[in-house]
Amino acid sequence: MPTLKRKLSPETSSLYKGMRSFPGDCTIVCKNGKVNAHRVVLCAASNFFMDSLSTVMSPGSCILCPQIDFGIMKLLLDFVYGLDLQVDFETMHEIIKVGKELGMQAFTESA
Repeated sequence: MPTLKRKLSPETSSLYKGMRSFPGDCTIVCKNGKVNAHRVVLCAASNFFMDSLSTVMSPGSCILCPQIDFGIMKLLLDFVYGLDLQVDFETMHEIIKVGKELGMQAFTESA
């Protein structure tokens, strides 16, 4: 199975992974579920989230992504938080597609 790896500095990777143990301050509502996350991590990773969250300052903000499957969003957030993903090719393709749609730098940077 292929592996998706995020290029983060060791310090940033450790910080993001540590943040997972703290409650999120926003909720992403997807097609068939919702997931909590941290605004600062989302904004650092994605132009879409930066634009969506820059106009809403209240804690507990909701971001609506009804076109995105919950399972894909959960995997995408695991990747954003610095976890390596081992997924099949079809799932990897979907993660990359959604990541590009959300303007995630990890998927839009040239190699």
